[in-house]
Amino acid sequence: STGHMIENNWMTRFLSNKLGGELTSNDEAIAREVLRSKCLVGLLKRKTESYQRFKDYFGWKLDDSDPKKLECEERYLEWGFEKTSYSPITEDSEEWRVLKDSNTMDIRLYEYAEKLFEVQGAFLDGDHVDRYDDPPVEGEIMNGGDMMVGNMVNFVPDEDLIDLISANLLQENNA
Repeated sequence: STGHMIENNWMTRFLSNKLGGELTSNDEAIAREVLRSKCLVGLLKRKTESYQRFKDYFGWKLDDSDPKKLECEERYLEWGFEKTSYSPITEDSEEWRVLKDSNTMDIRLYEYAEKLFEVQGAFLDGDHVDRYDDPPVEGEIMNGGDMMVGNMVNFVPDEDLIDLISANLLQENNA
């Protein structure tokens, strides 16, 4: 696992569109900006909340009158994953160190995504974002002056404000 073929920083590479070569801090900044401006973040560790956020944001109308659909949704969201024969690696292992050293930008990107999740939730819960039944045309200005890019709203503040807002939100949630 220490060879030159070990995959590294896959998500940073994907979001910055730099699939080969050495990554730079600029590539990491591009990945963060793409995540901020083009993505609605969901977290597996908060999958019920994430799923509800996706339903609300995208206007998914689900028929909750069918008990089989409700059972399926509950099973997906609340039940654990299938057990595997793999044993997890520990944080003090050599494997952990190699993976961590090979994916430092992705780790920072994930930490940023966690903050972004909090900030997006605050904006969505506060109704700062208009929701659409049909995706708007790219570049369409929404009622609040926010810019729609593709199917995602560029409604989240710049990166410096994200750290400040998420810190305040996390502090409020832990109080």
